[in-house]
Amino acid sequence: MVRRIAGYYRFEGEDARTVMAELYEHYNKLVNFFFPSMKIIAKERIDAKVIKKYDEAKTPYRRLMKSKDLSPAEKEELRRSKDSLDLQLLLEKTQQLQHKLISMAVQPS
Repeated sequence: MVRRIAGYYRFEGEDARTVMAELYEHYNKLVNFFFPSMKIIAKERIDAKVIKKYDEAKTPYRRLMKSKDLSPAEKEELRRSKDSLDLQLLLEKTQQLQHKLISMAVQPS
């Protein structure tokens, strides 16, 4: 996941670490609340071939909201967190932080 977000650059120093931490915070919100993913629900091996069956694509937020492991108070807190997010602003801030981080990359010697 690191390479997907920050690229194959080398970073040094506290400033780069701070920017990277903020970038991860924003990216995690995007992934958890807005980017759906499919989960494997079954695998079956037939000789050398593996057949996988997937659940429908859902965000981690949706999976948690359907879970019986969370209390109603925790679900309400998650709902408030999601409602406070703006997808467009998150995307723009993530791109801005990526550009800032890349500008801080150490040049190879």
